Amino acid sequence: MHFICSAILYDFPNDPTECREYLLQQLNLPPEAQEKALASEIFMQPGNVAASQCFRTLYNVLGALRKNGMIDWGLNTPSFSSRVTDLSIRFTRYEGRLFFYFLIETDALPATDPEISKHIDEIAEAMHQAYGSWLKFDFHVKVKVEQFKEWLRLQNIIPLYYRDERPENLEKEFSYYCEGHNYQRHHKVTYATPDAIKRTAPDDNQDAFKFVREQRSIITLQNWSIQDGPHVMQDRSHFYNMIHTEVVFFNRARDLEIKLKETHATVDFLSHLVEVMQNEWVRIRSLFSVSPKFSLVNRSHTSHLFFYLLEVSAQITGLRNKIQTRIENEYGPMQERYERLHFNVTNGTDDEKEYFQFIHGTVLRSNSAYNEKMERLDHSVSRVTDVIQQLRHDFDSNTNIILQMLMFMLSLIIVFWGVIVLMVDKGLDIAKPFTSNLISLTGISVISLLVILLVYWLMAKIFVNRSSQVLEKKIHHSVEMCLENQKTASDSVKGIITDYLKSSYTQKKKGFISRLITRVKKVSHLPPYLFSITRSLEVFSLMLPAVALGKLKGEEANQLVNKISKKIEEESSE
Repeated sequence: MHFICSAILYDFPNDPTECREYLLQQLNLPPEAQEKALASEIFMQPGNVAASQCFRTLYNVLGALRKNGMIDWGLNTPSFSSRVTDLSIRFTRYEGRLFFYFLIETDALPATDPEISKHIDEIAEAMHQAYGSWLKFDFHVKVKVEQFKEWLRLQNIIPLYYRDERPENLEKEFSYYCEGHNYQRHHKVTYATPDAIKRTAPDDNQDAFKFVREQRSIITLQNWSIQDGPHVMQDRSHFYNMIHTEVVFFNRARDLEIKLKETHATVDFLSHLVEVMQNEWVRIRSLFSVSPKFSLVNRSHTSHLFFYLLEVSAQITGLRNKIQTRIENEYGPMQERYERLHFNVTNGTDDEKEYFQFIHGTVLRSNSAYNEKMERLDHSVSRVTDVIQQLRHDFDSNTNIILQMLMFMLSLIIVFWGVIVLMVDKGLDIAKPFTSNLISLTGISVISLLVILLVYWLMAKIFVNRSSQVLEKKIHHSVEMCLENQKTASDSVKGIITDYLKSSYTQKKKGFISRLITRVKKVSHLPPYLFSITRSLEVFSLMLPAVALGKLKGEEANQLVNKISKKIEEESSE
């Protein structure tokens, strides 16, 4: 029987002549085969994609070797005899990569799924030993993105049975069926063998990379018309085109994952931060309702809290919009890349079209999961923004009440002063006592007016213009470093957050007047939760711009939010 093995070549010379020499060097062909290969035509066309020129050149090389029967290389499989009897090549225009497809003939005939897995593992190990230095054989994508992550791996070595070879009961072990041109495909998704898991290159830590599913297939051939012909455009095998299309689905989905990895990590961070805000909101709102709103000394703690809420809300909205823009910028090109793959299948059967629609949805499962997560995040951000805006309206209403009281006092003084002056001017008997003291009365009224205006100015100066001075100096400096794109900005941000996590709760020192007012009014100390949530919001107001400006990785920020959330809970329970 036969197996077909898919591989990808990332790095190759852009010049077709050098690319041909590179392939011959890697294959280590005998002199006679090299002579036939070097006699093949080199394709060079100015302005054409480099990968396309190399593909057409190497297609001619492999066609010449195939025509002269010079593709026949042994493999080191311990349990059975195996040889490479054909080699085909394809390329992708968008990524500029070359893909190789080895046809491997063996003297074994596995009759059960476990036997197939064992044979595939041996062939995979032999291919890694023979060609692993310049080819990569792993194609995997992430299918679960939450707590228990899982990956889906393409079984890049597919068993090929001739129509009289396949055991009768084998197809029962594969759940789905696809009828193609001159072949039938039976496929399923199952958990991979331990050896297959070892060959999958994880991007996350090895402990998390335990659960790997595998897209597996067996193919039955109706006749042996699967090889490429001598002409690149006219005689490319439909069978190899379908195998290549499946491989490219996985490869492009993986590229998209890598490209959006930091964006997805930022989505996780922002979702977690907004979740913390939602969980703490009831306590924040209740605290705001009972804590003093105004104070002329030592700044208002509630004003502090309110400023950070507004700042964090604005930063959340800004980061959410940036994430959405990144995803939308990738969505258009992604649709074009996948549209091209579906266009390749237009000459296939209805079953093939349905199969690749299934593959399309499967490989993009993580992307779909994050799209759904973004929709949930949008709703969460909207809720947080709404409640903060409601709090802002309440805060403005309280401020308006104070201002109205000031204006009322000012109006009383002006009215009283005006009435006295009017009575004196009219010479009323009731005003005679004030006639001799009119100058003193006027002076007192003017002084009272000035005192009211001074108080009004102090209120505006301390509470209306104070927001720009609320940030602590070191946090203010770190935000400036992020904006200035300084190299040490990341270390500064992490250092501040680490110091915050290591610090214990301490109530801010009060001034003499503030302590005196507290004693006179017999008001207890402000709740520790006020200082805990204010400090955490202050840290959030640093983390959000740091992540948005690329000075703090989304994954690191998400881990820090976990620690901050636990710290809030601990300090709130004290």
